[in-house]
Amino acid sequence: MGSYTNKLRRSKGFWLIAGLIFYPAALAAFSQADMEKKIRQEEAKLAVLKDKIGRWEENMPQNKEKEHSILTRLERIDRRLEIMGKELEIYDWNLKVAEIKEKELEGLTTQNSGKLKMKKSLLRKKLRALYKISRYSNPISSPDNSSFLLRKYLQESILSDIGSITQDEKTQAVALKNQIALQKKQERIRLYKERVLRQKGAIEQEKTAKEQLLATIKDERKIYEETQKEFKEASKKLSALVKGLQSQDKNEFVTRDFRAKKGNLSWPVKGEIITFFGRVKHPRFNYYIFNKGIDIRAQLGSSILSIDSGKVLFADWVRGYGNLLIIDHGEGYYSLYAHLSNIYVKVRELIKKGQPVAALGDSGSLIGASLYFEIRHHGNPENPLHWLAKKP
Repeated sequence: MGSYTNKLRRSKGFWLIAGLIFYPAALAAFSQADMEKKIRQEEAKLAVLKDKIGRWEENMPQNKEKEHSILTRLERIDRRLEIMGKELEIYDWNLKVAEIKEKELEGLTTQNSGKLKMKKSLLRKKLRALYKISRYSNPISSPDNSSFLLRKYLQESILSDIGSITQDEKTQAVALKNQIALQKKQERIRLYKERVLRQKGAIEQEKTAKEQLLATIKDERKIYEETQKEFKEASKKLSALVKGLQSQDKNEFVTRDFRAKKGNLSWPVKGEIITFFGRVKHPRFNYYIFNKGIDIRAQLGSSILSIDSGKVLFADWVRGYGNLLIIDHGEGYYSLYAHLSNIYVKVRELIKKGQPVAALGDSGSLIGASLYFEIRHHGNPENPLHWLAKKP
């Protein structure tokens, strides 16, 4: 039998079955650890985000002109929404971890309770057996006598059981205490989540006001022209930013085939082009603007893909563009992605073609959820449609 067992343990089948038996527990432990790591990462991001927005608020000129600026009002709403969304995400992760721990403790408590019941039942039987043997047998028996040996075995076994039961009761008491603490923690998390949802509801009201404001921009020429002037100023600052980044870039990432891919680059997101590159006339106000990129309307949260391999040059908030990502493709070529809800990559990170780099959003946008996309060569904007592959 022993030889057969050893052979079985050495076989691949044994370890496959063992793996299938113990895999769920290992997976659960990994998932919990992974979630706790995620919480720490998101809390660190939130702290950085709050610090950035705090410094932005401090540096914001406090005058009536700026207070009534459409871009300033829009930016305040979007930045607050960004913080609230991140807080809500953290509370959700905390709640999931608390629920997993609570289930584990519930299972442990139930298991310990069942074991305790069985051990106590067995202990009672042993005590009764010891009582009967002690009552009906000669207490001064020879060590070789069977009743003496049985009595000795029962005494040792009873002492061992009492010690085991005492330890299990302590373990169960600790588990129950932890479970109560977890329930309180979970309740606090739920309360925090409700608070964030209430705050988000208040922000949604501001978004409604924002939508009404955007509707006014479309209908009133004066407000529209003022907004376009603000965007022109924001566009100039973006151009200065790109040139500054270009001068600082040591061109560590070098590729010599980007130009050869003109007309065949993959699209950053599937959607409808709602604003084209170049000089555009407003349909009602006879007002001309020059678009340096294109706007692609798609579903909120859609994955934004890098059009080609490259290196992240910039990933931060820019006035008028919201969350902005700039990727260096070498030879002075850059792709820009704006109005993002989330950026997945970091500055100096190397990117592969087709890699998800961000999520589509409406930060800094006056037209709702969309991607503003540019391609620049040595800082000068080029028509993205000349570079992207034709849609099938």
